[in-house]
Amino acid sequence: EGWVQYFGHPRCLRLDPAGAFRSAAVEEWCDKHSIFLDIIPGEAHWKVGVVENAVRGAKEVMTKLCQYDPDISAAEALAEAITTFNHKEIVRGYSPAQHVLGQAPDETGRFIPSSNLPHPGLLVENPNGEVERSVKQRAEAEKALSDWNAGQRLMRAKHSRHRPSYDYVPGELVYYWRTQDSNKGRRQPGGKHGRFLGPARILATETRQGEDGKEDTENQAAGEAPRERSRSRGRGSSEAAPSRELPSAWWSTVAERHWPEQKSGYWDDKAAAVAVEIDMPDTQRGCDRALRDLGAYFIGSMKRRAIELSERKMSPEERESFRGAKAIEVRNFVASKAFEVLPDHLKPDRSQAIGMRWILTWKLREDGSRKAKARAVLLGYQDEAYEHRSTTSPVMTRQTRQLLLQLAAWKRWKVQKGDVTGAFLQSRQYPDRLFCIPCPEICQALGIPEGSVTKVQKACYGLVDAPLEWYRRHQLVSRSTVETIIKANILLSTAKSRQKQKMKIHAFSKDDELTMVMWVDAANANRVDGGSTQGLFLGMTTKAMLKGEITPVTPVSWHSQKIDRACRSPGAAEAQAAVNGEDGLYGGRHQWSELLYGAGDLHAPDELVLKTGGCVVTDSRNVYDRLVTEVMVIKGAEKRTSIELLAIKESLVEDENMMSAKRRKDLGLAPLEHKDFPKGSQGVVNEGSTE
Repeated sequence: EGWVQYFGHPRCLRLDPAGAFRSAAVEEWCDKHSIFLDIIPGEAHWKVGVVENAVRGAKEVMTKLCQYDPDISAAEALAEAITTFNHKEIVRGYSPAQHVLGQAPDETGRFIPSSNLPHPGLLVENPNGEVERSVKQRAEAEKALSDWNAGQRLMRAKHSRHRPSYDYVPGELVYYWRTQDSNKGRRQPGGKHGRFLGPARILATETRQGEDGKEDTENQAAGEAPRERSRSRGRGSSEAAPSRELPSAWWSTVAERHWPEQKSGYWDDKAAAVAVEIDMPDTQRGCDRALRDLGAYFIGSMKRRAIELSERKMSPEERESFRGAKAIEVRNFVASKAFEVLPDHLKPDRSQAIGMRWILTWKLREDGSRKAKARAVLLGYQDEAYEHRSTTSPVMTRQTRQLLLQLAAWKRWKVQKGDVTGAFLQSRQYPDRLFCIPCPEICQALGIPEGSVTKVQKACYGLVDAPLEWYRRHQLVSRSTVETIIKANILLSTAKSRQKQKMKIHAFSKDDELTMVMWVDAANANRVDGGSTQGLFLGMTTKAMLKGEITPVTPVSWHSQKIDRACRSPGAAEAQAAVNGEDGLYGGRHQWSELLYGAGDLHAPDELVLKTGGCVVTDSRNVYDRLVTEVMVIKGAEKRTSIELLAIKESLVEDENMMSAKRRKDLGLAPLEHKDFPKGSQGVVNEGSTE
C-alpha cells in the first residue's frame, strides 16, 4: 500500500505460497484493485528468482555492514543496504531509482532539481560524529555491493556455456535432441532429460538468406564442398557435396559383407522369436531400482508400452470396434452437456482454448474377452491456470477398505460394487471459465464445424481439478496426482496379472471377540545403500489366538518398506519395526472402535482405543527381553532405540508383565517380584484394561 501511493497499482503481483500471502485479505485487496494474484507453486521458486537473489544480496551487504560497525542496528543496516542497491546497482543501463523516478539522486541521496548554489545538506558545521559515520557506512555498503556484483559475475561465468547455432543448411548431418521416441512412452528413453538421436540429414530450412539477401534454402552448389564449422554437427564428410536424397532405411547402411550369402529359414518359421529392446533409465536412481528386480522392470515397461493403442496400426475390425466405443463416449458428452456452443461474437481466440484427444485401450471382460474402450480427455496441461487450481480430494485407504469388508463379513452384510459411466461428466457445473476445442466426432454430434471453440461446462477427464469437482458434487472420495495415477495404473496391471489369487475376509462367529494383531519383522542393512527394511502385517482375528489356538486371520494392512533412519544392528532394526508396528496397531484399533462404537473424544483417544484389543508379535528376542524388563536402563550404543521402546512400555501396554515400573505404580499394581496384588487395586486392573 505504501508503494502504490507513489507508483500506482501493479498489473500482476507474483508471490510464493507463504501463509501470509495466501490469506483472504490479500486476495480481496487484489480483486478490489484488479490485480492478478500469481501464486507460484512451492517447488517453482525460480519464478521469483530475481527477488530471492536480491534478498540474498541485501543480506550479504547487511552482514558486511554489521562486521564493519558492530553498533549498527538491524533497521539501519537494512535501510543502508536497500538504498545502496537502489542507487548503485545497474539494471539495463540504469539504476532502479532511475527506472522508477527518472533521475539519479544527488550527493545527499535526495531527488531535487539541480541548482548552481550548494545544497543546504552539504553545509555541515561539524564533519565529525554522525555525518562521518554515515558517510563511511555508505562507502562500506557500496564496497560490499561491488564485491557482491563481482561474485555474481564470476558465478554466471562459471555456470555459462556456449549457445548452439542454428544456421544449418540442407544436406548437413546433425544430431538432434528428443525427449520421446516414436512408439514409446513419454518417459522413454530419457524422460525429462532426453537424449541425442542421429545422425540425421537436414532436408530443408526456413527463411534462410544468402549473401545477396534473398531467401535461399539450398545455397550450396552440387560440386561445392560444404563450409567448415567450428561446432559439432555430426560426422558428415567435408569432401562430398550435401545429398538431397530422402533418408534411407536402416538396412541400407549395413555393409554388404555383413549380410548372409544364403537366406535363413529362421524367418520362415511362424514360431520364431525376436528380441525386444527396452531402454534403461537414464538416472542412477532409476537404474538401481530397475536392477533390483530386472524381470519386473521389463514386464512393467512392456505393459506401459501396451496401455494406449494407435489407431493407425489397427486392423479394419479393430477400427470398427473403437468406432462404436467412440460413439458411446460422444453420447455421454452430449447427454451431460459438457460443452456449450458459443456464438461467433463470444468465441475467444483459438490460442485461449485447450485441446482434446482420444485415449484408446482394450478392457478385459470377466470371461477373458476384449472390449474396446475409448475415452475423450481434455489436454489439461494446456490450461494457463493449471498450477493454481485446487486438486485436493480425499480417498479411501486400503486399511479402511479392509476394515469395512471385515465388518461386513462379521455382521453378515451384503457388499456390492458398481461402476459409474462417465463419472466426471456427472459433476456440478464447472465454476471457472475454460474454453476447449472438442474432438471432431464431438463437434459433428454438436452440429458445429471441426475446430470450433466451445465453453467447458463439466469437469471432463483430463482436468486437474476433475476429481475434486466430482467429490464436491457426489461427496465421493478421490485424491491423486499425475505421478500417483501412473503408478496406480502400473500397480493395477500387476494386480490384474494375479487375478486368480484370492484374499479371504473371514466371517467370524457373531459371538467371537475380535482383536487386532500386528506382526513385525525387520532385516538389517539388506539394501544396496546400506538401509534396513521392515515388514508390518496387521490382521483381524479372535482372542483365542492369544491363548495359543490356531485361528483364521483377515488381512487389514500390510507394508514392506525402508526404515526411515539408519540402524546400527539387527536389534535396532527389529526395535524400529516394533515401534512402527505399535503405532500402526494403535491407528487400526482406533478406526475399528469408531466403526463399532462411533466417533469418540479426539482429546482422549485412548478411551476409544481400549475398547479393541491389540497385540504386537515379533521374533526378536532382544525386543522381547527389553519389553519384559520392569525397569529398562538407557545404556549402550542404541540409546535412541531404548527410549523408543520405553515409550511403548509407557503407552497402552495391557500385558502386566510388560508394564514399566512407573505405569504399574500409577495403576496401583505391585512390582513383578510380588505375586499377590493389593486388594484395592484389583478393580483398577479389570477396569483399566481389556486384555
